[in-house]
Amino acid sequence: MRFRFLLAILFFLTVLAACAPKQPAPVPTQPPPSATAPLEPTFTTAPTLTRTATPTTAATARLTATLALTPTLLSMGTADPDLVPESRRFTSANGMYSIIPPAEWVYSPFKIADATTDGWYPPGADPAIISLGTILLTTSLDITQMKNDWEKNLEAGFSDYSQVREDYLTSTAGLPYLRWELTYTAEGVPQRLVYAFYSTKSRSLILAYARPDAEDGAYDRLVDETFKTLWLKD
Repeated sequence: MRFRFLLAILFFLTVLAACAPKQPAPVPTQPPPSATAPLEPTFTTAPTLTRTATPTTAATARLTATLALTPTLLSMGTADPDLVPESRRFTSANGMYSIIPPAEWVYSPFKIADATTDGWYPPGADPAIISLGTILLTTSLDITQMKNDWEKNLEAGFSDYSQVREDYLTSTAGLPYLRWELTYTAEGVPQRLVYAFYSTKSRSLILAYARPDAEDGAYDRLVDETFKTLWLKD
């Protein structure tokens, strides 16, 4: 079980009720059978996964490249094709979004609420410790309001919550998004989370990257490059 990532997402879902009244199409937390579920399933059956015991040479080379990235790349809207090559673009099963996950990362879908969503983790890593995941919502929510309402819950639930930074950026496809980085402690372990909130006229999507705060952050810049590659259907 990916406790840290699921905790981040499930706790996020608790603020949707606060966000929804401010929007024309609120998202029910437990829709009746006839209603549209707030999550759009991607895969109904998880494919068999093959774990890579240790990072490959190619993965190591790309990781080395990420360490050389400068902070100025964070604000640039064009993703580095050497780090997130277009040939690796992943499209969700329902066609609602596509993304280029970090090179060599292992695809690992997982259940959340009543749907299956997409996720990835570094080769040789434990997905319960470090992972990147998506959550797709069937309504359009303001990205700033989502972040602000979510922050109120964090402040109430975690006394040591601290914001690291907040950035309004633009993806390679021209889609504005809000990148929000924070730290807090879960089960006695300090955590670092980076969210990216996206929204179009008819849907919203959140990317969530979770890792222990004690990790050296070797993958952080690579994940930021992935954030830039998100395409979301209007």
